Amino acid sequence: MSSAFQLVLAVSSAAVVSLGCAAALALHPGPVLTRRLIGFGAGALVAAAAVDLAPDALRGGLAPGALVAAMLAGVAGFALLERTVLRGHSHADAGHGSGFRRAAPLVLLADAMHNVADGVVVAAAFLHSPATGWATAFAIAAHEIPHEAGAFALLRAAGWTVRATVLWNVVSALAALAAATLAYRYLATVSRWLPALLGVVAGSFVYVAWVSIRPLLDRQSGAPRVAFSWAAIGAFAVAGLTVLLR
Repeated sequence: MSSAFQLVLAVSSAAVVSLGCAAALALHPGPVLTRRLIGFGAGALVAAAAVDLAPDALRGGLAPGALVAAMLAGVAGFALLERTVLRGHSHADAGHGSGFRRAAPLVLLADAMHNVADGVVVAAAFLHSPATGWATAFAIAAHEIPHEAGAFALLRAAGWTVRATVLWNVVSALAALAAATLAYRYLATVSRWLPALLGVVAGSFVYVAWVSIRPLLDRQSGAPRVAFSWAAIGAFAVAGLTVLLR
């Protein structure tokens, strides 16, 4: 079995594991659990940015100043996207979950960018050896589960159907496969940009986390306290798994 075929198989298998576990955790929450998972998802995004993506960018050779610039570029880019392309979806709209509708496309886009970075990392591991590639693919899948569960919850809170949530997350996961395939062939060129890409994705995660949790801060009945409590749980879960799996 060729290394290229094993790469495709590993990335596909890891995506199935990650998305399947995330779906089992988050696809059928009630209203209370939905609110908690929104907080969990926001915390998971921030932890992924702070404990996983930013340190990886630094280890890849990106200078601290360049990392800050890349993260600010991610924040600014997603803020611009929200205020232009997505401006027609108001946070003030009435209806269940409407406060999260503008965040939903941002969640998917940030996740797709993260998947691109993961695909490049897996391709680099396969160029070292197939065994390293398989181990890397499933390590990434394992620590992606809490983040993916949070992303699923955010999309469901935005009013997306189960079918649409699964379908678009599969489409987002295909970004990892496409990136891995291209990076395997053109790694010398692609790898130069990977640290900067990780920084941009980290910034986008921070912004998407804020946009996701912001509607809860305007509510009563202790919603802000619940949101921040579950954001802390999500952050500790992702940070803990990231440390354990390194």
